[in-house]
Amino acid sequence: MKLDNMFKKSQAISGKEPEKEAKAEVPEGLLRKCNLCKKVIFAEDVEKGYYICPKCGGYYHMPALERIRMIADEGSFEEWDRELKPVNPMRYKGYLDKLRQQQEKTGLKEAVDYYEKNNMAVDFREGNLFLYYFDHEKREWLGKEHPFPFFDFNRGQLIIDEPEAGEKLQGVEQLDACWQVDVVYLGVAYGNEKYARPANPRVCIAVDKESGHVCSVHMLEPEDDEPSGMANLLVDLFFQNGKPKKIEVANLIIADYIADLCKIADVKLVQVDRLRRVNQFINRLRHIE
Repeated sequence: MKLDNMFKKSQAISGKEPEKEAKAEVPEGLLRKCNLCKKVIFAEDVEKGYYICPKCGGYYHMPALERIRMIADEGSFEEWDRELKPVNPMRYKGYLDKLRQQQEKTGLKEAVDYYEKNNMAVDFREGNLFLYYFDHEKREWLGKEHPFPFFDFNRGQLIIDEPEAGEKLQGVEQLDACWQVDVVYLGVAYGNEKYARPANPRVCIAVDKESGHVCSVHMLEPEDDEPSGMANLLVDLFFQNGKPKKIEVANLIIADYIADLCKIADVKLVQVDRLRRVNQFINRLRHIE
């Protein structure tokens, strides 16, 4: 069953009249530019794609701590010689000044020390973060728990406006299950005669959280819309196999898009940081020769 006859797509509408002269401001860190193809990609997609450009397959710089997190078992990494300080034996001009500026800019080592010495308690599961900042009045560096800075976007939402469609969704058998759903870049080059250049294929996937069983996988065409593809996959699954009690999703845009669908179908929608079962399946898929 397709969504075309059941739903309509609308845009989130702000109550304020937009100013004609105003220019849209992009929050810092939201976008990343590929040095190879020069395309601008959402930073979230870059990180989810293992720092591989979804447009051309080029590589982004991967932070050292992120690489450690990917290759080391959870809880197994132990940092040695944290108090060891760099020197400048070759006497490169300006090296120590640049190093000092970077330390002041990132506050990495100092932030960790402050966090541990002050026994900071931050509820990361609720979306909060540890903020290390310079207090200009006190003239010192301080740390505190702070909500993660989310930004508002005009992103599409799936609106159910047909009572009959809502009744059908409510009447679907509900399974005692939790699904993890996501749209994932495979990180491989794919092409055929239909397209001028290879693309990084995307797949919509739904996995049972407890068993790891893959409920459904659907590969998107380069021109397909990710949220619509995920919504179509879920609707098909609901009517074919039944609907779960809960759906976990990590992508904010997809979560917004399917929120009304889940509400009408009486499926609890939960946003999480990581989708372990989805990641396990994608990792196995990437290693198939």
